[in-house]
Amino acid sequence: MKWITATNLQQWADTLPAQTNFPGLIADLIRASASEISSIRFPSGDKGQVRGFDGILEAVGVPPYVPDGASIWEFGVTKDAISKANSDYVKRTAEVPEATRKETTFVFVSPLTWNKPRKKIADWVTEKRVLGEWKNVEYHDGAVVEAWLAEQPAVASRYAKYELKLMPTLGARSTDEFWEEYANRFLPALVEDVLLAGRESQARGLLQRLSDGPGRLPFAADSPDEVIAFAVAAIRRAEPAARLFLEARTLVVDTEEAARQLASESRLIFLPRAQARSLAGVLALYGPTVVSAGADEKRSSHELLVRPNSTALGKAFTAMGFSAQQGYDIARRCGRSLAVLARQRPSGTAEQPEWMGVGDLLLPALLAGAWRSSVAADQAILRSIAKCDEYEAIESPLFACQVESKCHHLQNQHPMHRRRL
Repeated sequence: MKWITATNLQQWADTLPAQTNFPGLIADLIRASASEISSIRFPSGDKGQVRGFDGILEAVGVPPYVPDGASIWEFGVTKDAISKANSDYVKRTAEVPEATRKETTFVFVSPLTWNKPRKKIADWVTEKRVLGEWKNVEYHDGAVVEAWLAEQPAVASRYAKYELKLMPTLGARSTDEFWEEYANRFLPALVEDVLLAGRESQARGLLQRLSDGPGRLPFAADSPDEVIAFAVAAIRRAEPAARLFLEARTLVVDTEEAARQLASESRLIFLPRAQARSLAGVLALYGPTVVSAGADEKRSSHELLVRPNSTALGKAFTAMGFSAQQGYDIARRCGRSLAVLARQRPSGTAEQPEWMGVGDLLLPALLAGAWRSSVAADQAILRSIAKCDEYEAIESPLFACQVESKCHHLQNQHPMHRRRL
């Protein structure tokens, strides 16, 4: 799945953001690729122009992108990147003691594709290597970075949208993209604290398991998307180093087609939703995979995300601009359920529950509470409540809305509530 091409990188290189954010892109690619990083320092953003090496790394190598052991990195985004590579090589060779250079790889990276027809990248690299001044020398141009991005779609998807302003590839997206959409379903926009209120220990446990390797991480909440939002919120609230590491590896997968394309990709963390949930088991063979379920789908293997009490949830709402009392009142009115809150405080048209179209037909069942459909006396009482001659006409809406399965689930969880009328 290719979000960013070498041509895209070439065009981006002409912009001011590229000068400050390209080091961050490479740093995220390293975090996504290397399984063992001892130290990493790649100033970017408003720190992208600080003095010193553009990047310093100590890691177990991942050929052909990440050198083994110590390395220093220099970047060039201007049109004359090759001249800068030569200049940086001479400058750093003079600055770094020989003993250190013999244990360190010099890496130069540019978003521009090498464009000297009479001299290839391999020629430049060979010339520098034969000097014997460094442990090794590498040059990654736009074509190499394109291939690297194709291998790390979690990084590529985020930079494609937020840095290069490209149309996203359909079917999968970064955690940032998902959170932007999910949070803005509410008015005002939701904050991570709301998803994590009362679930702090579960969030810590999830973060630990996301680093444990391939496998299923089954969770259930009121809706499957709430599970995905909880996982994304936990990542976004993690310690900075952990957040960068996890965001560089995590993808929200929406479609079956995208899931099939991503299956067998190693070192990724998968958050399948919508259609892609059906292939969660396949994705789990290759990376940590959050298996989400709604309240009506929960099985014994799912860890249920606890609902916070009104005080804890109300406190979280204060980060959205509400007073403590307002937050508490909102928590009480929505029953501490985000599914209900989305209908009470939508930013647009709220998604209606399935039963809305046949709500009147469900009233007899709600009034009765529970009954046995095989008992004639129970059927007679239901017909009397509904003022209907045929029992089947009362029961059919329950099947249509899947309410019966939910009722059976509740009865199985609370046997003392099961009664015969």
